[in-house]
Amino acid sequence: MHTLVEVTFALLWSVVLFVVVEFAARRFFALARQRATVASLAAGAYLLGAFVSPLRQSAPPVSVSGAAVAPPTAAPAPRDASAQCPLETTAKLPIDAVGSFDGASDSFDRASIRNGGVVKAGHGVTVTGWAIANDGSAVAGGVCLDVDRKIARARVIYGILRPDVAAATKKPALQPSGFEISIPRDALRRGNHVLRIIVIEPEGDLAALGETRRLTVR
Repeated sequence: MHTLVEVTFALLWSVVLFVVVEFAARRFFALARQRATVASLAAGAYLLGAFVSPLRQSAPPVSVSGAAVAPPTAAPAPRDASAQCPLETTAKLPIDAVGSFDGASDSFDRASIRNGGVVKAGHGVTVTGWAIANDGSAVAGGVCLDVDRKIARARVIYGILRPDVAAATKKPALQPSGFEISIPRDALRRGNHVLRIIVIEPEGDLAALGETRRLTVR
């Protein structure tokens, strides 16, 4: 930010430029006094404007009360959380995670898979939902997919914006709480399977959502 000394210096240079331009306009270009004055005023204004413009751009936003207002921050981008799940079996995890298992769909044709539905062998499965910290104070550290009580090999994206979650909880900070988990087409064998969501708490603890999804691969 410019200091008072710098602003004063710029004003003085503007006055000097005004005098020099008016003298030159009248002496060397034989302009009438009125035209010379207009030209010198324009030159002085240009110099002053060139100095003040960076000042406007660098000044922080100010509220009506005079306090500085921080610029808005963008929501964090969804991140790949595939490598965050450390366990192979989840049989003994507490079932008290906070979130929702919205649904599942066939990754090949995007057809919705109802609970207990059938997916063709060789097709991948995509599951979606949201999850937050157990105490509801923040988003979760991430999520994992449990298939038949074992962590599944899958691509996990966490941090998708969920305005509905923020509105329901009245906490805007919980908006980036959505997830999308893609199970590769060769990761599910033929037969019946039970899918569960494992939530990673911000401190690193794991807990499972109470709801599950069942599907059959044929």
